[in-house]
Amino acid sequence: MLPIRKKIVLFDIDGTLFDSRFFGERVRTQFTKTFKIDLVEVENVSSKYFENLESGTDFHPQAFIKFLAGKLAIKNAVLWKIFWENEENYKKALYPEVTKTLCQLVTNNKLGIYSQGFRKFQLHKLSQSGILDFFQKEYIFISRRKLRPSLTKSMPESSVIVDNHPGVVEKLNSTKRFNIIWLNRISNEKMASIQTIKKLGDLITP
Repeated sequence: MLPIRKKIVLFDIDGTLFDSRFFGERVRTQFTKTFKIDLVEVENVSSKYFENLESGTDFHPQAFIKFLAGKLAIKNAVLWKIFWENEENYKKALYPEVTKTLCQLVTNNKLGIYSQGFRKFQLHKLSQSGILDFFQKEYIFISRRKLRPSLTKSMPESSVIVDNHPGVVEKLNSTKRFNIIWLNRISNEKMASIQTIKKLGDLITP
């Protein structure tokens, strides 16, 4: 694809920069090793927590840990330390090409975030994984529901938005306010009217 230069580039976090599924699996495995409990039991209890959420973006770390600790009768503080404080878990959850891609893009562009979830947790992922400093504060847009008009209207027109959610990119594309790039890691499907890439590194590949 053509080089991206002198643009505001906004990135989704989960599924785009950060592999949240891998992170969850890694953390749950550490829970089982620390407390000598069965992985299936941890996964079943975790699933019950998610079943009570209206949306996955309503995931709240402290509420999740409290729920797990209560159901499994284990120490809340130890669970929290594993989940929140282990930088290695966050760094390993970055997709392999993320840091290299951001390093190249930041030299000629202004980088930001367009994500959904609890702001503190989303920023924590960026901080703990070591990439927060790539993004300018004025271009960080995070909401529990990212398609809320109040959020999208506050974002700079003509921004390049890189997102892995088909429904999100289609909705944003329909506004004709942004330059949309769909990151499709899971199949060869493409969208007729939306530029599609297979991995983040495609943004810096001629």
